[in-house]
Amino acid sequence: MGFALKVVEQCAQIADGDVQALRAVGFDDEQVVEILDHVALNLFTNYLNVAFDVPVDFPKVAPR
Repeated sequence: MGFALKVVEQCAQIADGDVQALRAVGFDDEQVVEILDHVALNLFTNYLNVAFDVPVDFPKVAPR
């Protein structure tokens, strides 16, 4: 499971091993924090949009 998805699905209750797995493939602590920042920002803006029923600012596109 992807780290960002795990953060969302587990309400940020990630294990040390999850962070270690990112470090093992080359991410540093600053980059891990940046991933967490992006997840938090997306959740925050999505919650605001849902709470205030913000309209989508582009027309709906029918699936092909």
